[in-house]
Amino acid sequence: MPARCEMVTPVASLQEFFRDSPAQALRRQRLEVEDHTAFYVVCLLALFSRSEAFYECTASGAGLKPLALMLADAAGSDDPRERDFVLQRLSDVALFIAGFFADSLVRRPRGRGLLRPHGRKRPRCAV
Repeated sequence: MPARCEMVTPVASLQEFFRDSPAQALRRQRLEVEDHTAFYVVCLLALFSRSEAFYECTASGAGLKPLALMLADAAGSDDPRERDFVLQRLSDVALFIAGFFADSLVRRPRGRGLLRPHGRKRPRCAV
């Protein structure tokens, strides 16, 4: 079997995998989270493992709307339910992206440095 295929781990359930893997990382890092927080993250990871749940269908194909445009959509909505839905999606996408690409977000200059650690090292959580 080629070396790159060895990185693929077959699992019976993505929810089980996403529950166990972060739990192991949290123990290694000596961090604790509340049960409902861990459950939310597990469900989010399992949901966004399906590309149709993460990406939006657009006229030019599947894509991800920039977070700033999602925020503008929420701010411009007169319907409180729609605004809540858009803000929830914005939060979920931001959390997902930040979790997977945290190192690249910190390294790249972003204007005022909102994503850089300030005053102390940020914790590193390896999943």
